Amino acid sequence: MNSTMNGGGVAEMLRRLQRHSRGAGLDARWFTMRGDPAFFALTKRLHHFLHGADSPGPPLGRAGAEHYTAVCEANARALLGAVRPGEVVTLHDPQTGGLAPTCGGPGRE
Repeated sequence: MNSTMNGGGVAEMLRRLQRHSRGAGLDARWFTMRGDPAFFALTKRLHHFLHGADSPGPPLGRAGAEHYTAVCEANARALLGAVRPGEVVTLHDPQTGGLAPTCGGPGRE
């Protein structure tokens, strides 16, 4: 799971990694987050912030945190509906970090 199918190093890496994994006989699937423009503006700002750079965008306050959490919870529910217990889910990009609390837990570690 990552934030986008196009652009950026993670998307380029995952495209190749998925081909190699499938070639090795693994049932590798690639999921991306769904969100509105406000969500992606916020995650872009978070990404830059984590790398020590400032970026224009929505404030990193309570409203942004609530929106990020709501979008991540919706994505996590959709993801859990597509994977089976015992399957491994890898979260790429800092933007996907909000999925971790929902994707982990008994039978989902």
